[in-house]
Amino acid sequence: MMKVNAIRLGIATALGLAVIWILCVVLVWLLPGMTMAVFADMMHGKASEMVMGWHLTLSGFFVGMFAWSVCGGITAWLIGTIYNKMSSNDA
Repeated sequence: MMKVNAIRLGIATALGLAVIWILCVVLVWLLPGMTMAVFADMMHGKASEMVMGWHLTLSGFFVGMFAWSVCGGITAWLIGTIYNKMSSNDA
């Protein structure tokens, strides 16, 4: 069975999530009402009850992108490592 390079998978996921984060921030900036409604639906809530609204800052942009990228990268690395361990047991 084929093995995955868990480190490359983690880095690729981190970079992919950074791109998605940037696109999300652009959408929130351009279409705040629509993105609030979509977010509320994704979180099984109501946009009208989300009183805080969107709060975009430059530091929040970088912290959020870093956090999502690192967490996603570590998760993908872990999944790749577990997958490799499971596939080595098949042989």
